[in-house]
Amino acid sequence: QRLQMRAEVADAFLNKFQLKPEEAKLLRGTRDGHLHEDFFKAMERVKQIHNDCKVLLRTNQQTAG
Repeated sequence: QRLQMRAEVADAFLNKFQLKPEEAKLLRGTRDGHLHEDFFKAMERVKQIHNDCKVLLRTNQQTAG
């Protein structure tokens, strides 16, 4: 149970503070230089992650931030 709980906490942390592979792919664009319609949604996600990391840094969680 303890390991299960730790795994769930780690998964929740990564979901909150890490881009999903498809989001990262959207930010890279296409070979022909066109942006996908969800590019700006992915950029908003980056902005949210950045802001969440700032909160971690302010709350003595510098290693995680």
